[in-house]
Amino acid sequence: MIKENSKKDFLQVMIFWLFVCLAIHLWVRLSFLPFFKNLSPLVTVSLLLYLPGLVFKGVPDFYSFFEKDKKTILYSLKILLVFSLIVFPVFFAANHFFQAFFFRAHYHPTPFFGLAEGRLYLIFLNHLLLVALPEEYFFRAFLWDKLQCCFTPSSTPISFLGVPLTGLFFFNAFLFAFSHSLIVLQWWHFAIFFPGLAFVWLRLKTHGLLAPVLFHALCNVANYWISMHYR
Repeated sequence: MIKENSKKDFLQVMIFWLFVCLAIHLWVRLSFLPFFKNLSPLVTVSLLLYLPGLVFKGVPDFYSFFEKDKKTILYSLKILLVFSLIVFPVFFAANHFFQAFFFRAHYHPTPFFGLAEGRLYLIFLNHLLLVALPEEYFFRAFLWDKLQCCFTPSSTPISFLGVPLTGLFFFNAFLFAFSHSLIVLQWWHFAIFFPGLAFVWLRLKTHGLLAPVLFHALCNVANYWISMHYR
């Protein structure tokens, strides 16, 4: 629940979130023009990474949310590795069934798993720097910190592997998924809620952005790989 004395702050943050989503939506709608199309990635990154600090006082820069010492970096990478080894096999198996059952799409292998013709490493770098980093900062750092003080903490929160599953936990994932629909509406955007939960969990489990940013980029590359191999 929203605290009674924090409703104004909550409304301000929500108006700002909506403004950012609609600004990106407008820019995307104008991307049929070369000027807007060429600058679209830069504008999106600027709105997500830098606009929060210009509008709200005292908002830390994105790099301040990353792990600073060797111990915390290794811990985050360990959590990321274990989490990925559990999630991705289940995800690929479920996707294979989903593609075959609903779309009659079949797996078509390509040489080097798409590395040769798809330059998968460049796709990863593109999603890491232009998608995962700005989105994770905006949703899992800026929005999370701003909204955390607005929500009433639960006296007995349910936890999953040491991470409290609060109302804000699910609300953050909902905002993340709904934002995609506000920008460009697609029927499958409801499914973004579930990786959103994973990103929030990684952020809270590791207390940093390294794991959620890397996992976000890996998820996007996995979707790209699927699009190349299922037809």
